[in-house]
Amino acid sequence: MRTCPPAHVIVIRIFTHYRFGCISSWRGAGGAAPPPGRPPPPPPRHTLKRQNIPRARSLRVSQTDAEARLWSRLRNRMLGNAKFRRQVPVGPYIADFLCAGHMLIVELDGGQHADNPADMRRTRFLESKGYRIIRFWNPDVLANTEGVLEMILLELDKRPAPHRTHSRPGRPTAATAPPAGGGG
Repeated sequence: MRTCPPAHVIVIRIFTHYRFGCISSWRGAGGAAPPPGRPPPPPPRHTLKRQNIPRARSLRVSQTDAEARLWSRLRNRMLGNAKFRRQVPVGPYIADFLCAGHMLIVELDGGQHADNPADMRRTRFLESKGYRIIRFWNPDVLANTEGVLEMILLELDKRPAPHRTHSRPGRPTAATAPPAGGGG
């Protein structure tokens, strides 16, 4: 009787065949090219993210003074218990500070961003993904950090993060826990 190999072996074989050219495409037999006159399909989203990761890493290392000051006040859930990440790839763009739980992006802009059409395209794209974007000028962050933090906190309060109840197996949740007084 013949047995099938484990699932991970099958996945590895398929990946290896695809990666090294034995399978020309996932789209169909023979890897048919798109019909003439049609543009080729866009690259998969995961490749865009992979292309942005080295750029995001370099931006984290070479941050501006305003980014360093704001990050020192946003990291480790220091503002409204909101989890922020910095220099995060979102599609083809990199967000300065992102709070995924509140769907909020904080952008810090220098002088090169004044009335920039590329920034408008970027904002439209991020808003189409459901994010709210607030922008601050670098000098405002340096001169009035507390005011900037208050504005961010107001934005966080506009759309609260979804409430998640974390329970571990074998531990009672708040709904099933016995009363604190002992009950007897």
